[in-house]
Amino acid sequence: MSKILVVDDLAQDLELLTILASSHEGAEVFKAANGNDALEIARREKPDLLIADIKMPVMDGYELVRRIREDPLLKNMEVIFYTAHFFDKEAAFASAIKLGVSRVIFKPTEPSEILKAIDLALQHKEFSKL
Repeated sequence: MSKILVVDDLAQDLELLTILASSHEGAEVFKAANGNDALEIARREKPDLLIADIKMPVMDGYELVRRIREDPLLKNMEVIFYTAHFFDKEAAFASAIKLGVSRVIFKPTEPSEILKAIDLALQHKEFSKL
């Protein structure tokens, strides 16, 4: 059974991601509304996958992933960014690749695409743009 941590400061997006992640082969899902809380949960639960927004209060997604990559027990965790449209999508992808993020999904996205991204990330497939 996989452990998936979802973090988003928008309640509706957090709920959507939680529902979709829960439907993945009986995954155990944890949720947080900001990067700081997500980091605490990640250190405690050691999830297989993190799905995170980039722009969040307290600690953004980039800083969250930087700290995860610094932690020897978490550094190999798969990460998907699920974020609102950026002015420069290529810059978002470049930053994500540098941090070892598996995928970048831009809001809004069809639930089937999110489920596909979760499945591929848990199979440790290479970075892609969805």
